[in-house]
Amino acid sequence: MVQAISNANKMNTPVLTEDEGATVYTGTIKITTLGRLMRDENLKSTVGWSFVEAGIGVQYFEWLKFNFALTGIFGEGAGQNYLNGDGAAANLIILDTAAIELKPINEITLTAGVIAYRINPLSSVMSAGTSPGLEQKVELQNKMETFKFSLIGNEAIPSFGVNKTVVDQDKTPFFLSGTAMVEGKFSPINSTIKLAATQFKFGNLPANVSGSTAGSGGAVYAGNSLSSVSGVGENMQFIIGFAGTESAAVFETEWTSNLKTILKAATIKNDQAFQNENQGKVGKVEVEWTRKNIKLTPNLMVFEVESDVTPAAFSIFANRLNNRKGFKTGLSLELIKQKIAFSGSYMKSIEIENTPFLFDREVYNLGLEVNYDLFK
Repeated sequence: MVQAISNANKMNTPVLTEDEGATVYTGTIKITTLGRLMRDENLKSTVGWSFVEAGIGVQYFEWLKFNFALTGIFGEGAGQNYLNGDGAAANLIILDTAAIELKPINEITLTAGVIAYRINPLSSVMSAGTSPGLEQKVELQNKMETFKFSLIGNEAIPSFGVNKTVVDQDKTPFFLSGTAMVEGKFSPINSTIKLAATQFKFGNLPANVSGSTAGSGGAVYAGNSLSSVSGVGENMQFIIGFAGTESAAVFETEWTSNLKTILKAATIKNDQAFQNENQGKVGKVEVEWTRKNIKLTPNLMVFEVESDVTPAAFSIFANRLNNRKGFKTGLSLELIKQKIAFSGSYMKSIEIENTPFLFDREVYNLGLEVNYDLFK
């Protein structure tokens, strides 16, 4: 579930080819089927998921593009309990992307639209947000496109689950972030380096986000510390804030036409939490090996995330890293011509500070992904 939802929230809309004087349409459909087993001392959950992601791009002129994407989510078994609060079927369609891109000159690109909110766009300790927000981006690049500098702004009303939008409070909760990002390409070693620093803030968080039970949103149940709240049960309220900085880096190198490595790292600090519970770090390495029609991608992620870097309830259930350290390893096999990919992963997370609501956890995922081109 985790990887598929994360892919849905970060869906890559197709790159549009330029055809001067004509309207160009591109589009893809991606169908993902995923099985997940999650277990700890208090839980054993087996879930089946299907995701249908549809993205369409339209280029009207060389300087004007529009991207639109929807994701359909269909859950079975315990997934019914995650996606809704009333026992209804866990089937829904969410807006993934709706954005317009302007390019007044080759060196400047302006983008604005709706996208699933996140903290750092390169790599984040917090798993993908499950509600849409607004994004604005200004990108500057040189003529050779070997250097880029971007400023990105995000605003959202954060929610937990997938269809629970927390807007019925006296004050509307909010998420704000601002990011500065640079990207450089180096031809001697055929590498790309990306760096991004993000300032973020959550505000007006309601009681049902900090409650101690899963049904109330369960930030404490999901990993936030007991010292971050006051009150009991449904009456819990955060006594800390969530605002700080997350920095990330990506280093990609194409060693040969068949071999590529990708290194990612992210660190986060919440300036409004207690000092021994406010930092986190994640590192990931991927190796892409291509041989004729086959691409193999083994990967390994390690993490150590203290309790109160973010509101834990706003991360996807199986991928909540608050108050956990451990690793996740996986492997994907893609048949390039057929556009079919098989994937599997295993995650082991260990509780850092002992709490009555959290346990060491294991998560297993198996997935199948099929892609289709709409206009070819």
